Amino acid sequence: MKIVVDINHPAHVHFFKNFIWEMEKRGHQVVITASKKDLAYTLLQKYGFTYIPVGSYGNSLLKKMINLPLLDLKMYNVLRKINPDILIGIGSIRAAHVSFLLKKPCISFEDTEHARGQIRLYLPFAATVCTPSCYRDDLGPKQIRYHGYHELAYLHPSRFTPNPSVLAELGLAEGDPYIIVRFVSWQASHDIGQHGIHDKVGLVKMLEKYGRVLITSEGALPEELQAYQIRISPEKCMICCTMQRCMWEKAPQWHRNVRFWELTRSMLIHWIWGISLKKMKNIILLLILLRGFVQMKPFSLRLKIFLKMVI
Repeated sequence: MKIVVDINHPAHVHFFKNFIWEMEKRGHQVVITASKKDLAYTLLQKYGFTYIPVGSYGNSLLKKMINLPLLDLKMYNVLRKINPDILIGIGSIRAAHVSFLLKKPCISFEDTEHARGQIRLYLPFAATVCTPSCYRDDLGPKQIRYHGYHELAYLHPSRFTPNPSVLAELGLAEGDPYIIVRFVSWQASHDIGQHGIHDKVGLVKMLEKYGRVLITSEGALPEELQAYQIRISPEKCMICCTMQRCMWEKAPQWHRNVRFWELTRSMLIHWIWGISLKKMKNIILLLILLRGFVQMKPFSLRLKIFLKMVI
């Protein structure tokens, strides 16, 4: 069987790598197509995968709109010569479109509910969409829910063993508390209208109270944060993250709860400080209105007002 695996993000390399090795071991031919997205090409090379580069969608909405049909066409021209039996990807628009043109099935994996624009573009053309059972949206008859998460494809104990030597490369020992912070570029199609933490320096300084802070970033970091950047081979970052998860799970339950609520409280305070004065006034006004509504008597009056608001 000829299987096409489409890579649109560095995380997709981790997701599909064990599947690719398993299929090749069983005698199937796997063809990898990949976007130029951050470290995707670097990771594919680190794992020794041969791949077909199809280019980049760009870093703006206009560029993505222009490049979407161009990458569809480029992928189609490559794959029609190969004549694959099936195409697989994670939320891959081009894999779904090309599968439709080739009259081949496409299996898409999805775990991002707010990527609705992206889903609308590929769902009509995909044969099946696999989502975790906790996925909140209903994608219709094509959706298959499974009990698991994308991360288990490469972090399940049967597939992954943490390597403590990676911690030594970072100047850490097992048991040392550390926090990994990932800053994204917010240029993905599903990030339109979304935003993250504005005061990155303030966040890092706050987190330092709980352990050493390590940063991985899609874009350039402010000068004050460059000393925190992880400078190890990209495939080892996954090991570093998993070691932290293993140590967290081994911690006593009461200790985990205390640290969780301390961190949550500090992050909430940090978020409140980052709110603009105008937004804060609107939030306070809303709270006052809600308080007045709750205290309003009798209950029938509250119900009447509520029904007028929603009908």
